[in-house]
Amino acid sequence: MMNQKIDQLSEVVLREIGGRMVGKRLVPLLRLLFSRQAREFSRLLLALEDGLDCPQPWLTARATASALSGGLEIRAQERVPAEGPLLALANHPGMADAIAAFGCLPRADTLVVAGRTPILTGLPNISRRLIYLPENKAGGRVVLRAMVDWLRKGGAVFYFPYGLLEPDPARVPGAANTLQAWSGSIGAVLSRAPETKLLPMLISGVLSKRAWESGLLSLMVKTKRRHQLAMIWQFIRRVGAHGRDWDSVMRVDIGQSLPARSLSARLDPAEINAAARAAFGGLLTDTFPEDPGMLPVCDYVTPA
Repeated sequence: MMNQKIDQLSEVVLREIGGRMVGKRLVPLLRLLFSRQAREFSRLLLALEDGLDCPQPWLTARATASALSGGLEIRAQERVPAEGPLLALANHPGMADAIAAFGCLPRADTLVVAGRTPILTGLPNISRRLIYLPENKAGGRVVLRAMVDWLRKGGAVFYFPYGLLEPDPARVPGAANTLQAWSGSIGAVLSRAPETKLLPMLISGVLSKRAWESGLLSLMVKTKRRHQLAMIWQFIRRVGAHGRDWDSVMRVDIGQSLPARSLSARLDPAEINAAARAAFGGLLTDTFPEDPGMLPVCDYVTPA
């Protein structure tokens, strides 16, 4: 039965991830070349699916994130409020970043805002932990309402405010470039759930040095495309047992939690958004002081 589940999920993974990256016509070739990697990824997802149905689901998430990346380092986890409404925000450098972020929040009441994909919708335990983003902008109010309702009940919500791939601060300069494009929903949510605390989280180290500098990838002009392909190549090489050079310890730095009213005394959404971006920017600067900050050109702020 387990092998059948792995086979079925592997096919979905190859169609959805592989097809999106290289085109659906090449899926049969991907199936021929990378079925082992797709099965390993599927096995880890199914282990996460089973492990989330337990009193401490974050421990399973940590183990899965470590297995997908080569390790997980959490810094200042004591800053995570143990109870009460919490909105955790992070940058989105990819790989297993959402799983890692979930694993950093040792609470059984955490929901993650995520895009709807066939890979996730077929996994009920994972789906129960998600607030799915709409497929069109008209559904944004539904997601906003779901976030606010959960926070008003005292729960925790994890959210990527940019929503698209962002630079890995450990590998790619200019990680601050996407901050101004973060969603204004931060202010909209916190102004409606004013007892909530905001928790900035900085994720880095999803890419190994070996993957980032690998072969032809290092010659690519488009940094974002290089990043996307490096993540896939890294996982392929790791599963292929090509040595620990392909491992990368993912790191999550947790900032200070901030009450909504400390971001804006009058709970003005625009003020909250600006203060939230500034708080994350400060965490980024403190963690990676050598990063140049804003760059004149950053292809992460344009569609892939």
